Amino acid sequence: MKILLMHPNDGTDIRVSKTCRSLTRMGFEVFFVGWDRRPGVEKEIDCGGAKLLIMRHATRYGRNTPAGFLLYWLHVLLNLCALRPDIVVCINEEPACLVLPFRGLLYRKLVCELYDGVVERYGSSKSRLAPLLVRYGNFVRRAADRIIVTDERRFELLGPVRSKAVIVSNFPEDPGEAASTVIPSGPIKIYVSGSLSLSRGLKQILECVERLEGVQIVSAGWLYDSFASEVFARHPKVSYRGILSGFESLRLAAQCDAIYSFYAPTSVNNIYASPNKIYDALSVGRPVIINSEVIVAGWVTEHSYGWSCPYEDVASLTRILSQVGDGRDGLAAFSQRARADFRGKYSWELMEKTLASLYRDLEPQRPTHPKQGN
Repeated sequence: MKILLMHPNDGTDIRVSKTCRSLTRMGFEVFFVGWDRRPGVEKEIDCGGAKLLIMRHATRYGRNTPAGFLLYWLHVLLNLCALRPDIVVCINEEPACLVLPFRGLLYRKLVCELYDGVVERYGSSKSRLAPLLVRYGNFVRRAADRIIVTDERRFELLGPVRSKAVIVSNFPEDPGEAASTVIPSGPIKIYVSGSLSLSRGLKQILECVERLEGVQIVSAGWLYDSFASEVFARHPKVSYRGILSGFESLRLAAQCDAIYSFYAPTSVNNIYASPNKIYDALSVGRPVIINSEVIVAGWVTEHSYGWSCPYEDVASLTRILSQVGDGRDGLAAFSQRARADFRGKYSWELMEKTLASLYRDLEPQRPTHPKQGN
């Protein structure tokens, strides 16, 4: 069965790449139709056996643009015509407008996988376009044959379309136990990764490390605005390592004392965030620092997986960072507990079973021919 996964990303998105690896291991023929918005930037891409069909069109800070989206639509359409896949997988609702008119003509079934859904992003927005975008998002959800969400909280937000949805959580592939057994040395290091922008608490953590001696930031990921690119990544207390593969990112995280996961509480999408960083932290045996407005923060503190404080409370965040170093003596015991929980409940290998079941159910049924009599 042919599966075409489309996302305006260059293949470095961690969930995209591990999904491609999983589907190819299951024996599916997988194509990733993407958009490289930073063609001059060195990056590590590992999508397993999936065939990469990447459009290269540079944009400022890797942002979407109307012209770029039109070119991407043409790129998708050409590949749809050439491949005639069985399944098209859209990441979020926006790309679905490129392919919905061709269902039944160029492909059979549409799966909409919601990382950051339009409905959640714009549901509380004051933009004049917000009501239209929310209606469009709901239309795509009703039109899709199946929906994938990342956690139980987002599943509940789906309302009447829950019946065709499954949960495939943001768990990482197991990086192995070895990385988690190494205790960091030297300055306290906080790992800041993923989509890097002002809305991810970069200003707050910079203020903290400027106040504290012996605390540094190690970072990797996508620089999505001028603050991230020109202030954060160039700060003397930040060691920015570029765009890494999922495994390389986890290995770097294991060299740090804690993992930072802040989301500005400005939308339902951010408040309901399902950060892979939390489970990344468990996989390498490191505590997480998360802002308290995010709903999952209560789960983090309840299980003693890390610390939380309000997004704008720099004083509290500074106190947390000053405590991180004191935890090195107990880090080996914490790491052992976190790794055990990860292996038993939060690894990607557990999610692969759900993924396999969903796509096996969507495989075309082969016609059976009655036996001919003698």
